[in-house]
Amino acid sequence: MLAESYVGDNKPWKAYEVLKDSHSERNRYKHAQTCIRLKKMAEAERTLYGSRGKTDIQNVPAGAAGLYLLGHA
Repeated sequence: MLAESYVGDNKPWKAYEVLKDSHSERNRYKHAQTCIRLKKMAEAERTLYGSRGKTDIQNVPAGAAGLYLLGHA
């Protein structure tokens, strides 16, 4: 995936642009990771919670890893 290569090349801003409109669980997790690297904590939190908002932690992607990221956001 293109975003993974950007992250591997230490270019999180490019990965951010590729992932910002993603809706799949896997890509939401990766987008949140790039947001955290870019210090966009509020956006990382919104991405992890998804469309249902803060009321449903069951919607956080990647299980425990997603909840761990949420703790950093």
